[in-house]
Amino acid sequence: MNPLAIMPLRSILAALWCLLCSVASADDSGITHLPPLTPTEFEAVVREIEAMVKTDESRVTDFFVREATPERIDRLYAMPELTRLEKQVRENGLIFAGRGSRLLTFDKPSDIVAKVASWFPGEIAQIRSAKEKKLWRGVIHLYGPFENWNAEPMAFLALWNCMPQIAWINPDRNPFERDPKIPFRLNPVAEKQNTEQESDFGFCVRERSGSQGGRTMEEYYANQEKVRRFAARATPILREKFARFLASNRCQGTGPDDCVLVLRLWASLLPADTKLAAMMQRLEAEIAPDRDLPPLRKPYIDRFVSERHDGEDRFDAGLRRAAYLRAKLLSVLNAPDAWPVEALGTTLHQMTRLRHAFVDPFALRWEYEIDYRNDPVNPWLVLSRELQSAGSLRKAIVAELDTLGEDVPCEVFKQWFDHGGKSLSTEFALKQLSAGRLSRCADPDWAWLAQDASGEAQYLRKQALELMNKSQSGAARDEMLSASTDNGARCFDRKALARAAWMQKLCKTWISEPQAVSLPTLKYTRLSLQDKVKFKPARSSSIGLGAATTADATSSWLMGLVGAMGSAAQAKMQSLVGELKRNDLWIVEATLWEHPEHSSVLMELTLTNPLPVRDARSLITDNRIMLVMNTDSFQLIDIPWRFHSNNDRDPIVNVSDLDQDGNLEVWLAESFRDCQGNDADFEREWDCSARHAVMGEINNGALSYFVQTPRAAKQTGARKSGSLQAFIAAEPVSLSINDQRSCNAIRVGAAFAGRTTIDFRPRQYEGNLIDLVCKPHPLDASLMIAAFFHELKDGQGNIIENDKDGVPAKGFVVAVIDSKSDKVVRQYRSTITEDATTRIDGFNLRLDTARYNLAVGVRALGVRMNISHSPHCAEGGDGDYLWLFVEEGRRLRPVLKNFPMSYWAITHGAPACGPDPIGYTIDNVTLTLAVSDTKTNGWHDLEVTAHHVIETWSGDVESASKREIKTHPLGNVRSNGKVYPSDYVRSQLGWD
Repeated sequence: MNPLAIMPLRSILAALWCLLCSVASADDSGITHLPPLTPTEFEAVVREIEAMVKTDESRVTDFFVREATPERIDRLYAMPELTRLEKQVRENGLIFAGRGSRLLTFDKPSDIVAKVASWFPGEIAQIRSAKEKKLWRGVIHLYGPFENWNAEPMAFLALWNCMPQIAWINPDRNPFERDPKIPFRLNPVAEKQNTEQESDFGFCVRERSGSQGGRTMEEYYANQEKVRRFAARATPILREKFARFLASNRCQGTGPDDCVLVLRLWASLLPADTKLAAMMQRLEAEIAPDRDLPPLRKPYIDRFVSERHDGEDRFDAGLRRAAYLRAKLLSVLNAPDAWPVEALGTTLHQMTRLRHAFVDPFALRWEYEIDYRNDPVNPWLVLSRELQSAGSLRKAIVAELDTLGEDVPCEVFKQWFDHGGKSLSTEFALKQLSAGRLSRCADPDWAWLAQDASGEAQYLRKQALELMNKSQSGAARDEMLSASTDNGARCFDRKALARAAWMQKLCKTWISEPQAVSLPTLKYTRLSLQDKVKFKPARSSSIGLGAATTADATSSWLMGLVGAMGSAAQAKMQSLVGELKRNDLWIVEATLWEHPEHSSVLMELTLTNPLPVRDARSLITDNRIMLVMNTDSFQLIDIPWRFHSNNDRDPIVNVSDLDQDGNLEVWLAESFRDCQGNDADFEREWDCSARHAVMGEINNGALSYFVQTPRAAKQTGARKSGSLQAFIAAEPVSLSINDQRSCNAIRVGAAFAGRTTIDFRPRQYEGNLIDLVCKPHPLDASLMIAAFFHELKDGQGNIIENDKDGVPAKGFVVAVIDSKSDKVVRQYRSTITEDATTRIDGFNLRLDTARYNLAVGVRALGVRMNISHSPHCAEGGDGDYLWLFVEEGRRLRPVLKNFPMSYWAITHGAPACGPDPIGYTIDNVTLTLAVSDTKTNGWHDLEVTAHHVIETWSGDVESASKREIKTHPLGNVRSNGKVYPSDYVRSQLGWD
């Protein structure tokens, strides 16, 4: 205790005495009708308090009391004039109240704040009106307790020091509400740090109440042991006070008398108390933890605006409920025999419901985060301390998580896994996988499983290995294999394998080659992808065989593939068809891979969707479907995301069965985006792919890692169903645009060497190339098609912005190149002008190599240009312009120019171009072409079909209020013998 100055007593004694009443008024201590101190007594008591002020805190118990007896201290603190004394006198005077005085007694928690407020009214009022409210020992410092005190004063001081200070500051309100003026509002007056532990009442009573410093470590430890002795004496008093108060008052109080707050204090102090368990069960109906939380009173407002939603009834009630569930969980776990057997499961479910109620609005109101900002009431933090020692708790949590449906947000699971330890999320995820489901919201902690040597980790590791061996889901097994082996990399890391015998066994069983493999010979198994084992791609087909592709045509075509199969296969296909219909999907391309000595074929279907809406639980999560089919059955193949490159799907380049085990391997081209624009590109293919591929083997309905297994009996007389044979034999027209964005500019530039002054470096590297695409020639694999936009140059090689007529323009070139000799075989050159509706930039071009068989022996090559631009507030436009070229000697001749394959128009109303929102209807049209059997002037007509997505937008809503899809034919585009007209379509749409 530091010496503090006190005013000269004689100078104020007379003035104080004049004001004394003959009888002191009653106070909250129950002390009534005490006579005031006489002037002599008053002076003597205050002088002794002054001596206490100057006494070191460690010597308080040695202080000999002569004048400040408990009886006189009671009389002094009952006098109205008490508050005129210096604060230090009032604080130190209470040190004398610890033995025999009635001042430091109480029946309920609010008695304490009432007494302190009567002794320090100015200080309490100042705190309550301050801009930032915080009680701390510099504001009001109640010294003690001390070893010579009685037990109840010890309990009084423990409660004052360790009660959440918000209850003292706002005694008439919910003590768990969010008050921005009270930082760390649930921390007590005696806190030393802003941590969750400091807000724990039991910790504070045992470690902070009565704590003193020490000049040496020996003194510090001795003082801490003294504090624990104080706690041991105060705890039974607090228990009895809490029990008696709640029994009589139940849940009628606020602030420090709030029943949830008192239960929280009690559970923190004595979680194993059976009397606490009984009281919680008596009061639960009044607390009503299963009742719906209050509705939101305010919509979401950005977190950075001034209104922060503090005081929102829903969340304040939610935090109070969280505090109750924390106390209940502590009691259930520490006094299980005092609760019904179902209490643990009920409590966990109540926690889940609370978290679920908070998830959507909670995520937008960061002040109410359960973690960090509200750790003192977070029931999930109990798990961190209890889960490792309670196997029944983990079992109960896993059972609770099993009850959660597919529609429950992952944020609900997150609290359990964040605080349940690595073993909990691992156990739950393995249980999901064992049920044949891909794990949702949790993954096994494979790093922990691989490295941890504990018995728990070993048990779960063994469970995981058994699960991989027994799993009937190839997708689930692949997920586990990928996670546990770092996408197969650990299987080819000698050091990693040497450290883990279980990993060696796993890799030997399931992974014989890494995901990326070299061509044509595999590095580890030495199997080689020779021509004789390659499956041949059958003809790519447009569904409808020349007619417009529709969802109904897709359904009929798919059901036809299984027409000769059994009822089980037909029912499975019907489910797939139904899912395609629900998602408004249809097939635009189908490719079949087959081998004469193999009874199975691989069917690859490319989908389109004018309404890009996907159900996360759908089997169809990509725009590609793989089917493995044979005479009497088929499988829908799951394609793990690891087979996607740069968030895009890679095309199939080969199919095989190298080890002849009946399981097909699928070879996917590596990323096409690896060209660097330097001489290293000469070592890459025209499409920029490196000289290796990504390969996986189909196993149990999923594309997974290649594993070399014993060969099956050689298949002889391999048969395929009649429907598949008909598909192989067909010669339909393909309408797909399976183009690639990447192209090897170095090799294209080499082919044009001496023919042009174009610098084939991109513009960002001071070159002239704006956009470049390449694709193999559909009729000759030794030829490559290239198309590009470039800057124009004058005779001196300087870039010019305009063509010869002064109009902004860019160069346009299409060429056929011999990919073996890197020579241009034939080409077309032109300029494309820019105006208000045209913009030429990167990623404008695509190559379309569909079967545009326009005449006998004439197959056109297609180029698409996405160069349209809609001015502000335009009412319509077109885009995706199609050019068709035919090869004639050394040149490419365009037979169709700038044919728009998409249109849009505002057909009713107008968009919100001004300050006021206006409703409108927009018609988005995508066209498809098919080569008709009819001819005009010796050339096949082109059948045009329009696919409409008509959306109605009203006011300032963020999505269309109505959406309609329809398809109808627009007739045929006919050739004049040389070219096809480009202005045919718009007049057929009926907008003019």
